[in-house]
Amino acid sequence: DYEVEEGRAVDRIREYASKNEIDLIVMGSAGSHGIGDFLFGSTAARVIQKAVCPVLVA
Repeated sequence: DYEVEEGRAVDRIREYASKNEIDLIVMGSAGSHGIGDFLFGSTAARVIQKAVCPVLVA
């Protein structure tokens, strides 16, 4: 299944996971934009910080 949402990706992912009782968020990471995002892209890093469940970044 998939859904198309408008807005900030971090907020939409968090809301979707919460609303649908998601057990695990799996996402990819493409690039970095600074030392804080060295291991993960900025979106992935923010999802990890705000997620309501575990996040697996590949």
